[in-house]
Amino acid sequence: MNEPSVEGAPASNDPMEMLRQNRAHERAAGTVYDQSPAPVKKKFRRMRDYLIILVTVDGFFGFMLFLAPNPIVPLGMLFFTAALTWGMFVVIDDY
Repeated sequence: MNEPSVEGAPASNDPMEMLRQNRAHERAAGTVYDQSPAPVKKKFRRMRDYLIILVTVDGFFGFMLFLAPNPIVPLGMLFFTAALTWGMFVVIDDY
């Protein structure tokens, strides 16, 4: 079995040096792309979606409560509203 050589990798095979040389050539040519532009965030997309879902589903529950008064319907509204709020603002990361 061959023993590993004590010598380090030759300078021509050093990947970091190659990357530095590539970056120097890019800067000299004026084609450096250091950072991509920051993504544009829509300000109220999460709140808009939350309100659309909340009004739609709670509106349905309210309509059901109007048609056939039942003590379970307000509990369903409460549970759904709490679950939706928790899901939209706690569970989901960056929306």
